[in-house]
Amino acid sequence: FCDLLNTQPLAPVNDEFIGQMLSIPIQTNDPVKLYRFLFDEHKIEIPVMNINNKFYLRFSINAFNSQEDLDKLFEALMEALNRKLIG
Repeated sequence: FCDLLNTQPLAPVNDEFIGQMLSIPIQTNDPVKLYRFLFDEHKIEIPVMNINNKFYLRFSINAFNSQEDLDKLFEALMEALNRKLIG
């Protein structure tokens, strides 16, 4: 996801920070439109958070999520890039 979005995770991705939640910075001019796109068109509910005028996607992954769910999110984010919702 970080490679796709040309960003870095907020915390290192290593054995010290294994958890079910991860936030990554994302470039968007309209976080509400991005959220609605993901939810309305792809049925993906993922927070697009605004903290000090910087935007973040917050992933929450648990036992009920599958690789298919992550693939679906990845494809939706690729489409969002193509539609210039992020970049």
